[in-house]
Amino acid sequence: MQNSSTIFGAGILALVLLFGGNAVALDTAVAGAVAGAVSGSYRNDRTHSSLVWKVMHKGLSKYTARFVDFEATLEFDADDPTKSQLRVVVDPASVRTDYPSGQNYKFAKDEDFDAALAGKNWFNSADFAEITFTATQIERLDQTSGHVRGDLKFLGVSKPVVLNVTLNGAKAKALGFSGHTTIKRSDFGLSRYVPMIADEVEIALEVEFYLVDQE
Repeated sequence: MQNSSTIFGAGILALVLLFGGNAVALDTAVAGAVAGAVSGSYRNDRTHSSLVWKVMHKGLSKYTARFVDFEATLEFDADDPTKSQLRVVVDPASVRTDYPSGQNYKFAKDEDFDAALAGKNWFNSADFAEITFTATQIERLDQTSGHVRGDLKFLGVSKPVVLNVTLNGAKAKALGFSGHTTIKRSDFGLSRYVPMIADEVEIALEVEFYLVDQE
């Protein structure tokens, strides 16, 4: 489940890939926007960014939750986007399930489900306060899609992750994308209740990046 957070980081990188040196190959509308991009420090707009994960429960339905506190920073090089730097940091304690306390949830009678997931049996946010993703490679597939490869660190374990990304649009000081990937939580040592709760975790993200004003 945590893995989702990871993925989130990977997605953001993709923007650089689709956004950067491939501008010439993009369609007219997107190409014009990309060509106007400027170098500088970018940060995700949290109001218009989301990180959602899904995991199959008992082979019946995909349990869905999200992380609400994450930051993606991008040092964008307009002259050579491959030199850009991206880092994503997710707070595992910010997991939200919309399952509040006071409903006698039998798995965690004395706490809400958010607290249970953030606790030592799952995301262990007390000992591992961050989930991070660092991009290592960007691969363009076509005019608006690509793969972003990076290292996801969760529960103290670092594993390679590939994020499938679509460039939605770009402006001089902003860009946006959608990304998705699937990871195995057991790769990070989180194998609790497998296979009743699936090992595979689907991660989906929506991100808007904006240039940070320099004073």
